[in-house]
Amino acid sequence: MDRQRFWDIIHTTRNAAAGDDLDAQADALETHLRTLRAEEVASFDKHFYECYRRAYRYDLWAAATIIDGFWVSDDSFGDFRDWLISRGEKVFEDALSDPESLAGAVEPGEDCTFEGFGYVAGRVWEEKTGRSMEHMHPEDEGVAAEPKDPQGEGWDNNEELRLRFPKLWAKFAAEEEADA
Repeated sequence: MDRQRFWDIIHTTRNAAAGDDLDAQADALETHLRTLRAEEVASFDKHFYECYRRAYRYDLWAAATIIDGFWVSDDSFGDFRDWLISRGEKVFEDALSDPESLAGAVEPGEDCTFEGFGYVAGRVWEEKTGRSMEHMHPEDEGVAAEPKDPQGEGWDNNEELRLRFPKLWAKFAAEEEADA
């Protein structure tokens, strides 16, 4: 499976779910992956984790922090990256190029976490092969591993976030700031 086919599957399953119904998209993805051979499911999973690792960046963590309301744990950031991939290639690549682009892709109060989306391919692969997903990529141990620290530069305080991400701040944090 090539990268474009990976994104086509994400797009198809997102459309099948009527856009923002995350559970319906996960179900549609599972249904679609069941039509593929085990090797293709493993390839889909590999593309997914390549995207997941690419998004392990402080600037995206900062964006998630502003969008979510100022507290995003390691686990929550993983769920955010699952969500980001589920939105499709354009939203994903735009966010990697400029996290401020998320101001046009997310509405206040929208759930930007998609816990478990990244496990769909593993579950389907296990079902098809009868083997644990830990054995899905024997040639590439640790396919889901990520660097110890996110790429880029972190931040020290909310003022720094406001200055670095003014569009996101205006859309998601200005109201919080006014209430404080």
